[in-house]
Amino acid sequence: MTVHPAAARLRFTLCALFLATVALAPLRTAAAFTAPALLKDTNPGAGDSAPVGFFPIGNKLVFFASDGVTGIEPWVTDGTAAGTVQLRDIWPGASGGFNPGCPSCNAVSNGTIVYFSASDGTGGSQLWRTNGTSIGTYKVYAGTVASGLGAVGSRVFFTSGTGQLYVSDGTSGGTVAASSNTFATGNEIADVGGIAYYSGSDGFSGNELFRSDGTQGGTFRVKDLNPGSNDANPTYFTNVGGTLYFSATNAIGGGLYKTDGTSIGTVLLRQGGITGGAVGSRPQFLPVNGIVYFIGDDPTFGQELWRTDGTPAGTFMVKDIYPGAGGGLAGSALCAVGNTIFFMGADDTHNAELWKSDGTAGGTVMVKDINVGFSSSFPRALANINGTLFFRAQSSSAAGDQPWTSDGTEAGTQQWATIRPADLSRARDFTLAGGTLYFAAQDATHGLELWAAGPTLGVAPLAAPGVLLLSQSEPNPMRAQASITYAMAVSQHVTLKMYDAQGREVRTLVDQMQSAGMHRADVEAGALASGVYFYRLRTGSDMRERKLVIQN
Repeated sequence: MTVHPAAARLRFTLCALFLATVALAPLRTAAAFTAPALLKDTNPGAGDSAPVGFFPIGNKLVFFASDGVTGIEPWVTDGTAAGTVQLRDIWPGASGGFNPGCPSCNAVSNGTIVYFSASDGTGGSQLWRTNGTSIGTYKVYAGTVASGLGAVGSRVFFTSGTGQLYVSDGTSGGTVAASSNTFATGNEIADVGGIAYYSGSDGFSGNELFRSDGTQGGTFRVKDLNPGSNDANPTYFTNVGGTLYFSATNAIGGGLYKTDGTSIGTVLLRQGGITGGAVGSRPQFLPVNGIVYFIGDDPTFGQELWRTDGTPAGTFMVKDIYPGAGGGLAGSALCAVGNTIFFMGADDTHNAELWKSDGTAGGTVMVKDINVGFSSSFPRALANINGTLFFRAQSSSAAGDQPWTSDGTEAGTQQWATIRPADLSRARDFTLAGGTLYFAAQDATHGLELWAAGPTLGVAPLAAPGVLLLSQSEPNPMRAQASITYAMAVSQHVTLKMYDAQGREVRTLVDQMQSAGMHRADVEAGALASGVYFYRLRTGSDMRERKLVIQN
């Protein structure tokens, strides 16, 4: 059974009721989640559904995947197999409406709406939106193709087929050209205080830094970074506390810049390249305690960890991890967990392993030699999930590529699960939505599919083995369906039954042996009439009961 998001509330109740007998596991460990399991074989058998673009919307997750029949289309999940469904077959047939292989055909989210470019077979990839429901998944604008999408406040900016910058409020009537005399020249649009920043051209000064508030008068070049008709090609836009950091080319070469949106406030912090590291990743400017970290590329030191306080003098390399021009962060990406930066690093003794840094040379160290010796564990897909680092790595070729977690210590860096023994699990895109941890992976039987791990109590066995906890059904009153969450201290036989107001048994929800921990049962109203019902949980001699109301 899958675990309901009500787990968080249940955890607090358990602590209050049994504080004297319960040893709560630290919240910032992998113990906060159940063992991962395949959520749904969307593309049955060994074929890949290849889920991409994970966007939490409320308690649900919107993503894009293929079922092997309709191509790559938008999907949604509530954490259950039955609730993992295709939102819409945008382009009927095997073509699929969404093309993740197109670098400019992307998807973005403002937290409540996912905007994406997709094709229904007419007019190319155009602007679509979804709120995680089938009825809320529809084409926004058919007047032009849409690429290089960027969520800016409650709006979305995108580039048309002719390079014009467009802005949309999510309605067809509210989708207009933001400029008639400048053109977007890149696939990145960044949001800084509701202003869109992008690489653009006015036809005279090359590709330079532009900004737009969505109006003709409010769309203009910020600064000519590479004078004349030369291209600066600004890229890797990252908003750090209202300041935009980016990389651009000047008359000398590549450099790190920051801007407040004015020409005078656009300054060079470091002459030198910025690198994205891992294939498919982009450089990250990670703010930690007022310091911004990034991967710098230097001809003398190679790719290493750098930091900046926003001033040229305060921009410097943290540590030369791999002495010489080889670079210690080749193929890496940064991930911040609290005040610690994690990355894949290599020194002259170890190959690609998990490293961490506190921003000082002395505090930049290898966390663990996962694949002992000069072999590489290749830690990738780093993600901060509730204060725990999740990633994938391999301790040996025989162990295979598996999901791991780390608390930043050697002892606390452990393999979390074995998805595909002695082979590649391809685990990636660890994302938290509604208390459930989602990620893509493949096992020995199924292709690359959606996996999930629900929240758990993370408790040690209780002193009294008969202790039970039963939550109130959600929603209550219910119409078509409700969920009941319950927990027990030890493995035992469980029955969960429903009774009407006269005490007559009307439904058996659970009757089986179950393990210790948290579980969930779903209630379908079906043919049950409106009225008051009771549900009763029994294990041995212990019993809990609550009331449920059905309103058809």
